[in-house]
Amino acid sequence: MKKVFQVDWDYGLVIGAALLLLLVDLTQAHTPFEQLVVFLPLHTFMEIFALVVACLIFGVGWHAYSEERSGNTILLACAFLCVGLLDFAHTLSYKGMPDFVTPAGPDKGIFFWLAGRLLGAAALLTVSLYPWRPFRRPQSRYCLLVGFLLFTAAIYWVGLYHPAWIPPMLVEGQGLTPTKIGLEYLVITLLLMAALGFFRTRSAQTETRGLLVAASISVLSELCFTLYVNVSDVFNLLGHIYKVMAYALLYRTIFVGSVRAPFIRLAVSRDEIWQEKERAQITLKSIGDAVITADVDGRVENMNDAAEALTGWTLADGAGRPLEQLFPLADDDVATRENPVKRCLRELRVIAIADNARLGAKSGSIVPVEGSAAPVLDRQGRLIGVVLVLRDISQHKQLEAQLRNLNSELEQRVSERTTQLQAANRELEAFSYSVSHDLRAPLRSVNGFSQLLLSHCAETLDDKGRDYLRRILAATQRMGDLIDGLLQLSRLGRGELRSSRCDLSAMARAVADNLRQSAPQRRVEFVIEDDLWADGDRGLLQALLENLLGNAWKFTGHTENARIALGACSVDGRRVYYVRDNGVGFKQEYAHKLFAPFQRLHDDSQFEGSGIGLATVQRIIQRHGGSLWAEGSPGIGAAFYFELPGNRE
Repeated sequence: MKKVFQVDWDYGLVIGAALLLLLVDLTQAHTPFEQLVVFLPLHTFMEIFALVVACLIFGVGWHAYSEERSGNTILLACAFLCVGLLDFAHTLSYKGMPDFVTPAGPDKGIFFWLAGRLLGAAALLTVSLYPWRPFRRPQSRYCLLVGFLLFTAAIYWVGLYHPAWIPPMLVEGQGLTPTKIGLEYLVITLLLMAALGFFRTRSAQTETRGLLVAASISVLSELCFTLYVNVSDVFNLLGHIYKVMAYALLYRTIFVGSVRAPFIRLAVSRDEIWQEKERAQITLKSIGDAVITADVDGRVENMNDAAEALTGWTLADGAGRPLEQLFPLADDDVATRENPVKRCLRELRVIAIADNARLGAKSGSIVPVEGSAAPVLDRQGRLIGVVLVLRDISQHKQLEAQLRNLNSELEQRVSERTTQLQAANRELEAFSYSVSHDLRAPLRSVNGFSQLLLSHCAETLDDKGRDYLRRILAATQRMGDLIDGLLQLSRLGRGELRSSRCDLSAMARAVADNLRQSAPQRRVEFVIEDDLWADGDRGLLQALLENLLGNAWKFTGHTENARIALGACSVDGRRVYYVRDNGVGFKQEYAHKLFAPFQRLHDDSQFEGSGIGLATVQRIIQRHGGSLWAEGSPGIGAAFYFELPGNRE
C-alpha cells in the first residue's frame, strides 16, 4: 500500500506542476519583477541550491558505488556533477552579476544554461536506454568522469573566452530567438524520450520510477524557458522552481538506490537470515540422527535433541567443550581411535565413521554408531566449522547378529537336506539298478519264451492261443518301453549339464531319418528350418528332439499328407522354438495334463505309448531353466513351444 501511495504521490506532483504551468500561461503572466535586485538574489539562491543538489547526486552516486551496482548510477552522478558546474557558470553569467572573465549577459548565461540542460537530458536518455547492469571493468567510471569533465571544460572555454561564437539567445523587449527556442525543444524532446523509456521499464527497475517523475518535471521546466520574454518574468522563475524540484527528485532516487536501498536490503537479509536460522534450527531438532556442530577448534557449538539422547550430554553442559571429550570413539576392541573431527579439520574433507565404531556415552555405556564428519567452508573456501553426524546402529547390529544366526541355521539345514538328498539319490540309483537288471531279466524271459512258443508251437495252438501270445509279446514290449522311459526320466534329475553350442537343425534331420527308416511305408513331410542353434546339453537336447518329433510322428499316424515342422519365432524379443504337426491334436483345456508322467489324452488302442515322453521333455527344459507350453485343436494338430535361456533374438 505504501509503494502504491508513493507512486501516486509522484504522479500527482507532475500533474499539479502541469496544471500550475497551464494556469500561469492562461493568465498571460509575462510581467517581469519591477526590480532586478529582487529577482537576482532569488535566482542565485535557486541555482546554488540546484548546484548543491547536483553535487550531492555526484557524491552519493560516486562513493556508494560497488561492483554489484548498475553503471547507470555512475553515469548520472558524473553527468550531474558537470551539470552543476555548468549551472555555476550560468549563475555567475546571469544578467546583473559581476564580470566572470567576460561581462555577464543574457546570451552568455543562456549558453551555459542550455549546455547543462542538453547534458542532463542526454544523460537521462542514455540511462533510460542502457541496461541496469554493472560496468564490465571497474576502471570505466574514471574514464566516464574524465570525459564529462573534458566536455565541461570545453563549454567553459567557449563561453568565457570566445563569447562571439555564441549566437543570440534573447532580444530585450522582443523575447527569445528561434535558436534558443529550438534548443529548448530539443532538450524537451530528449527528456520526453527518456521519460518514455523510464515508463516502459518502471516495473522492472525501482530507480526508473523516480527518474520518470524527474524527467517529467524537467520537461515542464524547459517549457517554461520557451515562454518567457524577460529574464526576470514569472515563467523564468517557475522554470527555475521546476528545475530545483527535478534535481531534488533525482537526488532522492540516487540516495534511495545507493544509500537507503542497501540498508533496506540489509534489513530484509537479516530477516531472511533469521528465518533461515529458525528453519535450520527446527530442521536440526527434527533430524533423527545425532547432529553436533563445532568451531574451527573442535569445540561444541550446537547439538540437536537426538545427540543429547544418544550421549547423555545437554547443550548447556557441552557447549564450548572439545568434541573428543564429549564424544569419544573406539573400535570393537575398545582401542581409542583418532576423533574424526580432528582429522576432518586437518584434511578439510568428509571423514566417514564406520568399521565397527563405538561411542562412549556420558553414562559409561558403549553405543555402536556410524556417521561422518564434514567441514563447513565459507564462500572463499575458508574453514569456519565442522558438522558431526552420528547414527545409533544398535538395532542394526542386533539384526545382523540374528541374521548371522539364521544363516548358520540355514546352512546347517541345507547341509542336512543335502545329506538326505544324497541318500535319496543313492536309493534312486539302487532302484534304477534293480529295475535295469532285476526287472528286465524276468521280462526278457517272458518275452523270449513267448517268441519261442509263437515260432515253434504256433501250429499246435488255435487262433485264440496265438492271439494270447501276441498280446503277451506286446505287453512285454510296452513294459520294456515304460522301463526305458522311467530310467531316462530318473537320470534327467542327476548328472551335470555340459552346455555347448548345438545345431538343432542337424540333430532334427537325423531324428527324422531314423523315424522314416522305422516306418518306410509312411509318407510324412518334415519341414526343418536351417541354422537353428541353441546353447544346452547336447545329449539332453537330442532326447528332447527325439521325444517331440517322435510324439508328432506318432500322432500323425492316421493323417494323410502328414506334415511335421521344426522352427523358431520371436515372442517379446525372446527366441522360441516350436515343433508343429497336423495330427489329431487335443483340446486346449487339457493342455496342463500333457507333461505329467503317465498322463495320456488318447486311448492305447489308437496310439500306443507310455505317457513318459512329454514328461521327459518338460524335465529337460526345467534342467535348462527354460519354459515349455503347448497349443492344440482336435483334428487340426498340435504345437509345442519351448524356450532355452541365453537364446534371444
